[in-house]
Amino acid sequence: MNRKRVFAILLATFILIYTGYVFADSLSSGNRANGDRPGELFKDFNYHVKEDIITVRLSENPDTGYVWHYSIENAGAVIYVEDGYIEDPETLYGSNPVREFKFQIKKGVDNTFRFKCYRRFEPEEIYKEHIIVISNSQYGSNIAVR
Repeated sequence: MNRKRVFAILLATFILIYTGYVFADSLSSGNRANGDRPGELFKDFNYHVKEDIITVRLSENPDTGYVWHYSIENAGAVIYVEDGYIEDPETLYGSNPVREFKFQIKKGVDNTFRFKCYRRFEPEEIYKEHIIVISNSQYGSNIAVR
């Protein structure tokens, strides 16, 4: 094997191991301490890719006006599937709900998803931001989160 291929395989292995701990199927609200549920990257953010569907879960507080807005760099390569709120019976009434977005993505196309939390009447004052970058190569897809 040549060095480039070995490096690519090692990098892909690291990314798969790292991102394998990013998603928790039973994600609760962002009120819990980071690490309370296995696989949480941030207490308010988490994603999962299965086949050609990317699922992004974000904690938000719509009662205060802070909601998540998204933009997609290569929107022509993405189909919006759905978004909505997830109910978690373990969370207290009035705590931050989790909003789930689902998109169908084209394989082999690089893309960047930007999720920004702000009030509609103050779009320049961003409270939080998460970025998902999907890079594709001949060795497969890599996903980076910022």
